[in-house]
Amino acid sequence: MPVRRSKQHNSRGFLAAIVLGDVEAVRKMPLSDYLFEARDDEHGETALMFAVKFGRDEITSLLLEAGADVNAVDSTGCTPLMYAKAKFVPMLLATGARIDTQDDNGETALMKAVGVADVDKVEALLAGGADKNLCDYEGKSAWNRANDLNIAVLKNLTQPSSFNI
Repeated sequence: MPVRRSKQHNSRGFLAAIVLGDVEAVRKMPLSDYLFEARDDEHGETALMFAVKFGRDEITSLLLEAGADVNAVDSTGCTPLMYAKAKFVPMLLATGARIDTQDDNGETALMKAVGVADVDKVEALLAGGADKNLCDYEGKSAWNRANDLNIAVLKNLTQPSSFNI
């Protein structure tokens, strides 16, 4: 009688295939079984979070076509949009990602992108309608973060709408 592996073991293999960019391994897995159950043990990141974080274009498309939840949250309230590289922002928004969701600290995807000085992602989020006037739970906006980093291009992009010089 063949030995059956546990779903948790298979989930780890599924997530590993995503991290490694092994499209064929992902295609062979029954996506419906793993999309909603596969999460890493440390932060509760979903398969889609891994795909967009590691820049896996084809795998991201496969997961979205199979119905991956674009608004799922990990253990800190982060969504796939917060993990995503800039190139995935339009795709996630087109499939229903909520652009201004705030994590457990009140940070949005825009604030996180500013925090790591990802100009391309900041531009993509703003083009998608991100609210640059939102503040986190400490009262800091994306512009405050850009100002703290003293990066002119980010300060210009995230300048509050009501800010007059």
